[in-house]
Amino acid sequence: MPIKLKAIITSPTILKVGVNIGNDMRRFYQEFGHDYAGRCILDLSKLARITDVGLVGTRVGDLDSNRARVGIGVKKG
Repeated sequence: MPIKLKAIITSPTILKVGVNIGNDMRRFYQEFGHDYAGRCILDLSKLARITDVGLVGTRVGDLDSNRARVGIGVKKG
């Protein structure tokens, strides 16, 4: 693994955010050992379960197509 990637993964000052990122970090730890334990992680799938607003498990097409469902959208382009 590149040294710079390790520095990012293990940095306590760089927030790593993603869906199911906890499992990704766990795999790094299992594959490369304790020195590659992820820090400062926000797993959006866990956050969605905690703050369940009725959308957990809802299939997402694209951000703008969800405007009707959640009242917000993100225009592309």
